[in-house]
Amino acid sequence: LYVTAGNVKVSSGKGIDFSSAGNVSGMTSELLDDYEEGTFDPTLTTDSGSVTMYTAYNTLAYTKVGRVVTITGMLALTSVSSPTGEIIFGNLPFTMASLTNKAGQTRPSIHIFAGGSGAPTQNQYYTAFIAFNEGGTSGVIVATYASASDTTIANWFAAGSDIFANFSYITA
Repeated sequence: LYVTAGNVKVSSGKGIDFSSAGNVSGMTSELLDDYEEGTFDPTLTTDSGSVTMYTAYNTLAYTKVGRVVTITGMLALTSVSSPTGEIIFGNLPFTMASLTNKAGQTRPSIHIFAGGSGAPTQNQYYTAFIAFNEGGTSGVIVATYASASDTTIANWFAAGSDIFANFSYITA
């Protein structure tokens, strides 16, 4: 196939077949038939209190190729109201896969800028991860520091705190 102008369009349910046998029926897990990109607004919820994102920095980008989704971007907080306990990162654009032997589970690394009074050191960057569960669209943010981890970091956040995300996962 050689295209000199325009685009190649593929009918719904059809795609590029990467299987070695060239499955005639088109039903194969090796069929690339899905590509999508866009943005979504994740949610940040706490056990009590709240965190509010700047409207200019409350959206992340995603690219979906087949079953793999890549998330990237930065979230920035404009205000907080006595947040405590866990902070849940939610509203992923696609549900995570639930595969055998935890093959679909992910713990993506993120970076947070902690400006709240509960942080070990205020106004510092920390490595963290999101503890997502298979078959879900949300997970708990877990911070790591000084050879320890903390799942109740909502009070680490203050106005001006940031979350930087860049991770991939497999969809259901």
